[in-house]
Amino acid sequence: MQKPVFSNEQFLSSSVLNTGVENTIDSVRDVSGILFNPGLVNQSTLAFTFNGNLTVTLNAQLPFAALYGDGTLAHAYGITNNSTSTVYSLNFSSLIPSTGSVTAYVVSQKAEIGQNQYIVSGPPVGHPDYSQSFVPYYAYAETLYSQNIFTTLTAPDNITYLELGRTTLSAGQTIISTIDTSFQVQASSNVIPTGPAGGVLTGTYPDPGLAATGVTAGTYDAPTITIGADGRITGAGNTAVGGVLTGTLPDPGLADTTVTAGTYDAPTITIGADGRITDAGNTSVGGVLTGTLPSPGLAATGVTAGTFTAPNLDIGVDGRILSAVSNNFTTSENGGSALPTYFTIGPIIFNCFQVTIAGSTSASYVLPKPFTSGAIAVLVSLNQSTGGGVPPSAICSTTEITIDNSNSGTTTFSAIAIGI
Repeated sequence: MQKPVFSNEQFLSSSVLNTGVENTIDSVRDVSGILFNPGLVNQSTLAFTFNGNLTVTLNAQLPFAALYGDGTLAHAYGITNNSTSTVYSLNFSSLIPSTGSVTAYVVSQKAEIGQNQYIVSGPPVGHPDYSQSFVPYYAYAETLYSQNIFTTLTAPDNITYLELGRTTLSAGQTIISTIDTSFQVQASSNVIPTGPAGGVLTGTYPDPGLAATGVTAGTYDAPTITIGADGRITGAGNTAVGGVLTGTLPDPGLADTTVTAGTYDAPTITIGADGRITDAGNTSVGGVLTGTLPSPGLAATGVTAGTFTAPNLDIGVDGRILSAVSNNFTTSENGGSALPTYFTIGPIIFNCFQVTIAGSTSASYVLPKPFTSGAIAVLVSLNQSTGGGVPPSAICSTTEITIDNSNSGTTTFSAIAIGI
């Protein structure tokens, strides 16, 4: 932007003319302030050159320009009167900190430089305004709006001072090798747009809406969502669960274990690390029982079911008959006595007799179940029918029991031989 400059000595009222020009410029600034926001224009043409030291060369070549908050649009022509140059030398050496690090900024500030220099010689001789005391001087025919571009540690406001770039400086640094231009602010228009909207917008200006992202509108509980780079949700759904859960949040169910649903009495169960039952079944029993709880049966002992005469019995310690056989003695054995029998309880053998023995005699009777070692004989019931004297006595070997009735009359008795 340029403006003319008038001098009184050109036979014009400089006050009137310069005031009129300033008023015109102010009007243009007012319009610019309404239509635009301050910032940079065509900043892509800025070129930084790194010189291997703390000085950086900037070429702010056309069509680069800066629009300031007062509405002034200025290209970069340097800060020297009667000269123009788009090249600036930026020295960061005075900004290097003694310790730590700082952020340094490259900043543009509006500047004015005079152009088209001329000599003001004053009115000629004979002119009513001629004065012998007038001293000629230099003036400029126009003022050129330019940019003063410099480095500073003060963050620019992007109104009066516009940021062109920034870099981080550290203590002891001797070289500048990069300038970050990502924080530049672009000048923008305040003009209300019209016509169809596009991109993430739909409808028409001045009242466009946001275009649909594809997500289904609705209420989601504990959702899984996809967010686009612009921060908008592009996908949403209820979160599927796994592991011990099934279905979706917020109302999942427990996933099935391998256990069969049902009612179990006195069950055997398997519990997983999470405390859930993973297997269940009715408890099988053993030992003297068979089947499953709660209704087991008694296990077979090995005895053959049937009817036995004067049986010989093996009885377990739990009182159950383990084996049974009918007595195989004849009535002629053992002097025609009643058939002997036996029964066992665990390892203990009980041989049982009921005999009648004449007085003054002794007799031996074969054991129905021999012992493996010595035994004792016990006469448990006596009925001395005739005679008198000393009651009989008995002794045992491993195979027979001997009754001594030599000192008594005829006696009927029951005898038990006990051994193992």
